[in-house]
Amino acid sequence: FVRRADLDDVDHIMALHDETYPDAQTVGFENVYGRSVVHIVELIETACTAVTVEDRESHVVGFACFDDHPTQLSAAGPTNERGYNLSNHWEKWFREAYNEPNANGTNSVWMTFF
Repeated sequence: FVRRADLDDVDHIMALHDETYPDAQTVGFENVYGRSVVHIVELIETACTAVTVEDRESHVVGFACFDDHPTQLSAAGPTNERGYNLSNHWEKWFREAYNEPNANGTNSVWMTFF
């Protein structure tokens, strides 16, 4: 069962993270995604879509967040000379790299956490 994630899922998501990523793998994962309750709460509250997957017994078995820009270009990311956020800076690169002239933040999503 897939449903919209909510704040009641945070502890289950953190437990799933700890089970999925043993200590040897954690450093690389955390460098990209971070590992804190605050970060998971922020993802649930700010992502375009955050979903939780449950098994038949209602146990959380998966979690994913999707956004309209890559994680590295979040609100705290790069800005232009006027201080405006460049969260859509990926569009030009993506269009050229993949010869996809119509890709933009309104018709594309990025998996920002899985």
